[in-house]
Amino acid sequence: MNVNHGMSCGCGCQQGKEEYNDYHVSNEYRDENPSTTCNSQQGNYEYEQSKETYNNDYQSYEYNQQNYNTCGRNQGTMEQESMQKDRNWENANYSGYDGCSPNQLNALNLPDESTRFQKITNVNTRDSHRVLDMMDVPSGTRLDTRVPPICSQTEFTNTVSNELVSTNHDTQFLIFYQTDDSSFIIGNRGNGRVLDVFPSNRNGYTIVSNVYSGSRNNQRFRMNKASNNQFSLQTIFKDRVNICGHIHNFNAIITATTLGENDSNALFQVQSSTNITLPTLPPRTTLEPPRALTNINDTGDSPAQAPRAVEGSVLIPAIAVNDVIPVAQRMQESPYYVLTYNTYWHRVISAILPGSGQTTRFDVNLPGPNQSTMVDVLDTAITADFRLQFVGSGRTNVFQQQIRNGLNILNSTTSHRLGDETRNWDFTNRGAQGRLAFFVKAHEFVLTRANGTRVSDPWVALDPNVTAAQTFGGVLLTLEKEKIVCASNSYNLSVWKTPMEIKNGKIYTKNEWNTKPNYK
Repeated sequence: MNVNHGMSCGCGCQQGKEEYNDYHVSNEYRDENPSTTCNSQQGNYEYEQSKETYNNDYQSYEYNQQNYNTCGRNQGTMEQESMQKDRNWENANYSGYDGCSPNQLNALNLPDESTRFQKITNVNTRDSHRVLDMMDVPSGTRLDTRVPPICSQTEFTNTVSNELVSTNHDTQFLIFYQTDDSSFIIGNRGNGRVLDVFPSNRNGYTIVSNVYSGSRNNQRFRMNKASNNQFSLQTIFKDRVNICGHIHNFNAIITATTLGENDSNALFQVQSSTNITLPTLPPRTTLEPPRALTNINDTGDSPAQAPRAVEGSVLIPAIAVNDVIPVAQRMQESPYYVLTYNTYWHRVISAILPGSGQTTRFDVNLPGPNQSTMVDVLDTAITADFRLQFVGSGRTNVFQQQIRNGLNILNSTTSHRLGDETRNWDFTNRGAQGRLAFFVKAHEFVLTRANGTRVSDPWVALDPNVTAAQTFGGVLLTLEKEKIVCASNSYNLSVWKTPMEIKNGKIYTKNEWNTKPNYK
């Protein structure tokens, strides 16, 4: 006989857990930033598979540390940092800006300037023969002898200049990555650096190209659109990007000074552009119960085999990802990455249970996600409520609301990062001998490049508070008790679960047993 009984709980269980934790605080498991693991406490019991952990059935997703390095993250810094601290970005009313805050970072609502590489030229430049160029330039370089030194001698390394249009300069192709507040991080296809603003002793502010950091407001620009597809770029200091000395037809440095919104010296237009082939985002799907078992030797789907439900997906700018691929190569091959949030049923127990009222205890280690690699790659972590935490000054911080919206995930309610946990489950089978496959809900985050290859192994968070079960044979199963043996964070405490009985396709609770003295 094939018995298909699902056992699950959703938002109500999660809410109950949060309410429980509001009133029960344990110091035993408190760890603000867990770095330890839980040691499973195993009982003396017999069953076909003593226990299953993430690594047993998920070997294809094991993280290969030897093949990973951080060459993509630390690209170096400018030799001279800003002499003035970043000012807070003011929520001013930019009347010339006709955009809107993005709801989701995907191809459907990205502005045009975020879906292409473009060369931009000042509207006063003759025949648009010169454009902004973010190429490598040493400090002290004289760019053009026809231009006075104050406007042609570079004060900083990698000063942006008004260079002749060239088919060999990918540093002239710019992409505008839109942030949560509708400002832009402006990167280039040649070396992956972004526009930055440095205070200057000679020209107020100088525009340079710098490694993207996520923490520098100087790297964010407002686009104020005018008529005839013209626009100005405003810095956090409210100055507007322009060509030094308004020397539009020679190779002068790019500066930022006080100019009116419609002053032609501050107006730019697209000289030429090339569209980006954006990755296709998968549609959202619904998580179905685990499949029925077909015979007593059917162990159920392993974690690698389990069908995934897509909860959401989002485009991540290449500059915000720490990949082993250098940032310049990333910009050319994958200007956007795809982060997909899946859920699935992760098998933690599969065993043949004896009948006749015998009780079997399963001690199961539930490893937490590889938080260190997730922080290293995305400056993001999974919290104990199975949501995302963004590092305060991290690379994805200015895109965090778009990422949450795209992934269809709420803001985290805790600062605790999810860690390892060990639980035991006591099952009593009052029927005949049969097979049990027991699952917990898994939250999986997968980061891929534009060509579909994975940046790292998926980050998986296991939620033992949402479970499902399948049985085969004449099994009349009762979950007598469930206990948290060890947890490396204080969010999940040593809670005691109400017993549940799986019988005739229904789940029955035994509330009279729901007291701690009964769980000795």
